Amino acid sequence: MAKLKVAVIFGGRSNEHDISLVSAAHVIKSIPRDKYDVIMIGITKKGHWLKYIGDVEDIPGGGWEKQPDNVPCILSPDPLNKGFIAFEDGDVQNIRVDCIFPVLHGRNGEDGTIQGIFEMAEIPFVGCDLISSANCMDKDVTHTILEANGIKTPGGCGSCPRSLMTLPPSATRWKQSSHTPCSSSPATAVH
Repeated sequence: MAKLKVAVIFGGRSNEHDISLVSAAHVIKSIPRDKYDVIMIGITKKGHWLKYIGDVEDIPGGGWEKQPDNVPCILSPDPLNKGFIAFEDGDVQNIRVDCIFPVLHGRNGEDGTIQGIFEMAEIPFVGCDLISSANCMDKDVTHTILEANGIKTPGGCGSCPRSLMTLPPSATRWKQSSHTPCSSSPATAVH
C-alpha cells in the first residue's frame, strides 16, 4: 500500500511564528514514516512559502530558512492540482498531497484564512474548518455563540480598538458589579 503524503505547514506571518516552528518540529518527528511521506512547507515571517528538504532539527531555531535547497512554492487553490506548485530552476512542479497538517499559530493560521484555501483546493486537513476557526479566533464571537447555546462562560465585555483609551461604560458597570479581578486581552490575533 502506498504511503499517504502529508504536508506539514509551519511558520507564517504571525507574531507566533517562532512557537509554530517549535510545534512543527515536534509534529514532524511524531509522524510515523512507515505510513506517511512528509512534505515540509515553511512560511517565512515575510510570507514567502518554501518547500523545505533539510533536517527537522533546523526548524525550531529558524535555520531552515537559510537552506540553499529550499524551493519556492505556493498552495494552489485549484482542486485539480490537489497540492502545491513548486518553482525550481525555471521548472514548475505540482506536488500533490493527500492531507495538510497546518502547524500555524495566530493570525492567518488559526483564524480561518488558510483553512479557506484548503477548502477551496478540496484537500483534507487537520483541525477546524474555516467558520469554526474564524469564530473561535474572536473571543467576543465565541462568547456570544456559547452563551446563545446555554454554555456558561466567565463574565466579560467587549470594546473596539478605537475606544481603548477610555474604559467603555459596559466595562465599568461589569467591573463594579462582579467584585472579581479584571483583566483585558485582544479579542482577535494581534497584527
